[in-house]
Amino acid sequence: MRDYRCYLMTGENIYGVQNLEGADDAEVITKAAALLRSKPEHQSIEIWDGKRMVARVPRHEESGADQ
Repeated sequence: MRDYRCYLMTGENIYGVQNLEGADDAEVITKAAALLRSKPEHQSIEIWDGKRMVARVPRHEESGADQ
């Protein structure tokens, strides 16, 4: 398991930091998306593995089933 740092974002501003563990990038992206859904005040989450940006996951505002 690797440690990733996730930044909860509103616009370009960081409003919170959460560390997540995962076996690979895909697992942490899934966990980060779930974390973002639990934090409606934030617009996106950036996932970092050290100096490497893994992904920026935006909030999906549309109604309907999650992807």
